[in-house]
Amino acid sequence: MLKQCLICLLCPALSLATVEREWTDTSGRTMSGQLLDLEAGEVTIKRLADQRVVTFSTELLSAEDRAFLETWDPPEEADAAKTAAEAFPGLDWPRRTKLPRSYDVEVVREDNTAEIYLYQTPNFEFQSDVKLARKVVRQFGKVFEGTLTAMQAFPLDWSLDVGGQRFRARIFGDYADYVASGGLPNSGGIYLPGKREIMLPLSSLGLRKTSSSYTFDGPGERSTLIHEITHQVHHEWLKRLPIWIIEGLAVYMESIPEDDGEFRFDKQSLPDFVRRLNGSEDVSMMDPLHLMALSAWAWSANFKENPGALRGQYLSGFLLFHYFLHLDGDGDGKRMWAYIRAIEAGEPEEAAARLHLIDGREAPEFIESITRAFKRERVNVAIEASP
Repeated sequence: MLKQCLICLLCPALSLATVEREWTDTSGRTMSGQLLDLEAGEVTIKRLADQRVVTFSTELLSAEDRAFLETWDPPEEADAAKTAAEAFPGLDWPRRTKLPRSYDVEVVREDNTAEIYLYQTPNFEFQSDVKLARKVVRQFGKVFEGTLTAMQAFPLDWSLDVGGQRFRARIFGDYADYVASGGLPNSGGIYLPGKREIMLPLSSLGLRKTSSSYTFDGPGERSTLIHEITHQVHHEWLKRLPIWIIEGLAVYMESIPEDDGEFRFDKQSLPDFVRRLNGSEDVSMMDPLHLMALSAWAWSANFKENPGALRGQYLSGFLLFHYFLHLDGDGDGKRMWAYIRAIEAGEPEEAAARLHLIDGREAPEFIESITRAFKRERVNVAIEASP
């Protein structure tokens, strides 16, 4: 499957047209799938049931499906790429983002008997099963609203739909309660799209118990909270983007210095952040083509199957996302911007990645451009061999 995905990613004839239909073979068996490619008598289809990409001869399809394929005319990719490049406005990065004037945090309920402690800001509601010190409540409120503000100012133009309903979060004093409620073992936090809710164990937030509540242990730890809020406010994008971008963006937001809900994009230091995550500026990065083909299921499975691989996944996702934003080409983020606009317009993710991110580069050239770009930033990246 991995090889098929990589072929699909790099195939020169991959179409931009989203065609989903019920396919029937000569034996009458059916399959719901998305047409990805048609070339030299072979058709490539992504099965909707399991997202597997399959390639086979058109002779195996019914007469009706073969007739459909004869009339299928994929759009010219060169024209689409040229149009996207001409439309690029440039990325207008904020130097810093500040909390909105409407910011406030309200204590809705603090019930020691029921162990329910509920707080609200204009756009968020967070509930804890242990009492939090007032300064913790105020600081968390600033992080919630500040992260949303930073994401709204992010120059990729996500068009985030805040709506009239507050985003929700739950904080658990006991890690076992966190896992029992749906948190992944070995995780520091999770966003549940079905509930549109963040869950965090207290152990990820840098708090310690006092006689009457929980307060910060030193400066506190807010990176996990920022990470999960980034997922939450991008809810509408989560089904459209690959896992490496979803997680790479969340780690990217961790890399932006934050204080009192204000994010300093102008103070981001790539070598310092990589050193903080990795212990050194010499890092090992997953093969970017393998990373770009990795499914959300395969990524999440490692929480149970191989927790030791998780750090490499998150670091690699961050590095690749950072590369496309700041180091690729002229360093202006043009390819990533065009890719996001393509996804927004409904193009299949594989086609958009091949056309706008890979952009005609052969694998060796693409990989070399990554290692060379990071070396200029004083980060030595070694690309792992693909499994």
